[in-house]
Amino acid sequence: MEKLTRPPLADEKKALIEEILKNVPFDGFEESCFVESAKKLGHDPIILDALFPERPADIVKAFSQWADEEMLASLANVSPADLSVRGKIKLAVKSRMKCLWAHKEAVRKASAYWSRPDRGLQGGKSVWYTADAIWDWAGDTSEDINHYTKRMLLSGVVTSTILYWLGNDERTEEQVFDFLDRRIEQVVTVGKNIGGVTKPLNWAYQMFKAKGNA
Repeated sequence: MEKLTRPPLADEKKALIEEILKNVPFDGFEESCFVESAKKLGHDPIILDALFPERPADIVKAFSQWADEEMLASLANVSPADLSVRGKIKLAVKSRMKCLWAHKEAVRKASAYWSRPDRGLQGGKSVWYTADAIWDWAGDTSEDINHYTKRMLLSGVVTSTILYWLGNDERTEEQVFDFLDRRIEQVVTVGKNIGGVTKPLNWAYQMFKAKGNA
């Protein structure tokens, strides 16, 4: 399996996403919201066709990428080498949550958008990108099956934490982060328990790669 990659958000895309986020709580991820946001930035709305041809999916995906990039920017002055693996993951997810805190209604509407069964694959891919960005920042260089196992487990942590946060508007940051800590501890336990499974799978994976390169 090849690693999923995506280019950084262009400045025009980032500016539009940030303007759209101001209106999404009222208008949702709807065309009228996108057009109005483009106009507020002085653009002809036709720019939307060039930047986000598959609306609204492209915009919801760009929102998730915006959060990932904001997270990484907030971690720019942090040295991952000074933290344990568990500490790196906790800090990164918390940093992303803090970037999203002021956009809770937009997150709610984005989650509702991805909840349709026919959109689940794209939604899952966005979460995978988030998990991948976190593990890359944390210094993970694995290329075997552990690469995918780590990102799969972390995707579950990110998703469940978001849903917990959205589930009650009275939940404080402390409560949400306590939930996140518990989820990470559970995943660490699961990761240790499935080690006996991933080792033979990893052996099979390496054999498969070797045959493919033969």
